[in-house]
Amino acid sequence: HKFGSKKIDVKKALQKTFNTKKITQIINKTGPNFLRHAAEDENTLTLAVDAFKKTKLNNKAKSKIKNLIFVTETPLYAFPGNAVIFSSILNLNKDLNLFDLNAGCTGFVDSIKIASRMKGETLIVCSETYSKYFNKFNRSISTIFSDCASVFLYQKNIKLIDHISGYEKNSHSFLIGYNKKEISMDGGKVFNFITSTVIPSLKKFIKKKNITKINKIYIHQASRVVIETFKEKFNNYEFIFPSNLTKVGNTNASTIPLMLEEDVKKKKIKKGDRVIMCGFGVGLSFSIALIEI
Repeated sequence: HKFGSKKIDVKKALQKTFNTKKITQIINKTGPNFLRHAAEDENTLTLAVDAFKKTKLNNKAKSKIKNLIFVTETPLYAFPGNAVIFSSILNLNKDLNLFDLNAGCTGFVDSIKIASRMKGETLIVCSETYSKYFNKFNRSISTIFSDCASVFLYQKNIKLIDHISGYEKNSHSFLIGYNKKEISMDGGKVFNFITSTVIPSLKKFIKKKNITKINKIYIHQASRVVIETFKEKFNNYEFIFPSNLTKVGNTNASTIPLMLEEDVKKKKIKKGDRVIMCGFGVGLSFSIALIEI
């Protein structure tokens, strides 16, 4: 993965507008103390290229990649998408199946679903620079999102067991990025979608699949209040909800792969494990998948 190079102290940024008590209340709801924003010369393409280079894949490994899915809502250009430029810069196979996916926080889970149906290995790239859409630092948007790119190599040692998805009609304006480079979010409406649609759908999915062999659910890292709500609603289960929100912020589609990476490094995931991934956000939509390692 690769974060934006600018480190933002949320408390300091809020001090320009709010008193200490209000700042504490805001951070208690949002979660992150520090965020990462892209510098002027950084964008979703440069962050993704840097993230890929950190994988240190050799030419033989690169030759096995047959598909590329580039997930971003903030591409470098309106068109073409980032996929073809990314592949050219890194000299990937010319016969790649290229997909540019305009998806928000469901993007990684959506990509797993697509990759599971493709032949060969699939490189899933998630990259977002929401900070480029901040006209000024505000309490509802700027205190949550970090700019980040992640690169995930989907191989056949990951098995998609089952999945569901859905959306709420006529809800697109509740979390939207305008062409004039401004992000608008109705936090109340988004939260209501999570409690009235996402969480019930996840519970129904778990009950339908009679899931008893998993202990981890990787949910999108929307905010502290959202994560705490998930834990509260599932307190009758013994599920673990990994989280990296306080440390790195909401990194959009990269939130789940970043947590997976951390658990792999710490050997908290082993062969045969089954985990649930649950992405939700822009749309308003959700995407849930049960996978086996």
